[in-house]
Amino acid sequence: MEYQHKHTRNPFRIARSIWRVVKNLDSTSDALVLEEAFNNSRLTRRFAAWEMVAERLIPQDLTTEQLGHLPRLTDLDLKKMAASYAPGTIGFALANHMIKNNLNPNLFEPAKVLNRRDYVLNHLPETHDTWHIVTGYGTDISGEFALISFYAAQIGAPAFTMLLGVGLLNTAFFAHHDMEDRLSAIAEGWRAGKRAKSLFGIDWKAQFDSPIEEFRAEYSLPS
Repeated sequence: MEYQHKHTRNPFRIARSIWRVVKNLDSTSDALVLEEAFNNSRLTRRFAAWEMVAERLIPQDLTTEQLGHLPRLTDLDLKKMAASYAPGTIGFALANHMIKNNLNPNLFEPAKVLNRRDYVLNHLPETHDTWHIVTGYGTDISGEFALISFYAAQIGAPAFTMLLGVGLLNTAFFAHHDMEDRLSAIAEGWRAGKRAKSLFGIDWKAQFDSPIEEFRAEYSLPS
């Protein structure tokens, strides 16, 4: 992690990663470089405005100790989840989705939460695949466009506008044949995000035994 952080301080490294992601949206390593840079570099941190977003999403009177007890989605046993929850529930669908896509939810030790910004930047990636499950958006490029747009509507962070911008540059230069599907996905995600109740901060572990369709109806999500 220290090695990556040194790279993200280099503006040429950041520019190279931007171009690589524009060319190939599946360039995961370069996407991680951009995410790290956008969230932590002095040049982009002010634009990212995660502190402002966190103030809006999380009550300001919470102490550091209370922040540490906000819902997290860590330490998941996917095989146990797949065996314990009934088909059609959030827990069952999430476990099978992650197993099918060879995703390891315990790849990194959960980061400590010392302030509101920390919580937002940990909670969103931890719950990303759960949002895929309950919104019904796939993990293909159009599905990711839809979910990022959904995030933008619900969270309002400039980071999601940047991600959509990178995706649209890729569409313009390298995938113009997919323009209609991608723009439709962005529009659908935005409308759904505005229509739905907020998914931020949900205690997802407490929802694992909830049937997906019932959850969608309760939160005004597409069924």
